[in-house]
Amino acid sequence: MCRYGVMAAAFLQALLVGGCGNGLLTLGEPVYQTPRLDLEVVEEQQLHDRPTKNVQAPSHTARRDPPAAAARDPWEEQEIRHEVKRGETLSGISQHYYGTYGFYRALAAYNALDDPDRLSVGRIIRLPQDPRRLPPVPRETPPAKSPQRKPCVRGGPILSGNRPTPDPEPPRIMEANIPFACRPLMVEPPPVTAPALAEAHDLYQTRYREAQDSLRAGRYMEARDRFRACVALKSDFHPCRRGIALSEARFKDYHYRRGFLLYRQERLAEAVREWERVRALDPDYRGVGNLISKARRMLRRIETLKHSRKNARGFEAQPPSTL
Repeated sequence: MCRYGVMAAAFLQALLVGGCGNGLLTLGEPVYQTPRLDLEVVEEQQLHDRPTKNVQAPSHTARRDPPAAAARDPWEEQEIRHEVKRGETLSGISQHYYGTYGFYRALAAYNALDDPDRLSVGRIIRLPQDPRRLPPVPRETPPAKSPQRKPCVRGGPILSGNRPTPDPEPPRIMEANIPFACRPLMVEPPPVTAPALAEAHDLYQTRYREAQDSLRAGRYMEARDRFRACVALKSDFHPCRRGIALSEARFKDYHYRRGFLLYRQERLAEAVREWERVRALDPDYRGVGNLISKARRMLRRIETLKHSRKNARGFEAQPPSTL
């Protein structure tokens, strides 16, 4: 069979099996197709009814955007780990990292501490960088007191058993770990007015003039006391301070010289009294201590001589004994 014969046989077989498209030739029995399921028909219908979109194929040179990063919580940060050293407390650690002692109990709850007042050396304390991540700690409220009925005392003699017992109050001496007696008294001084300043100025001027008059009259201790009163009124008044030093210097010089004068007149007891005044004010003034010791030794020698002479005169006055 030639090539054309084969082609003709194939064409005839196709006509016999599928039939002709125009329906004129009905050679052979019709061929029935296998019916499809309703679900497949519905899906195919939906695919035909769906509008088509023009999808462009991605090019190799197109730039791909990185996937958007998940939004992070700005307060969700890494924890701080602190190793407890000797002498550290939980309240001190809270003050060091957060600037306040108020997170003391919150840190204890965050680290599940049974006794926050006792921290072992080397223990790791976890601290969130944001204190708002700490668990809230409820405040301790004192238990409510049940109302107590006070006994009603009616007319008649009051016996000791019928008197109501007063509620004991805790002592309020300690407040904020500071003794009440040691707390400074916060009292603001009254404002100084112009008339008060003028009155104070007149007062220390008067004291200054009185001190100068006493100094000229030779009343040196009186002048010194008045100069001190002037300084108490106005501490920066330098003439009063110079007046105090001048009064003491003149007092020491006067009594020192007067003691020497009495010493030369052999009035040793009076000289010692003058030098004692000088030593009471300035013990190292011109060796006044040595002068006092020397004068007292001379007084003791004089007293010894007087006593020995008195005894000698008494012995001479006795009559000779007759045997």
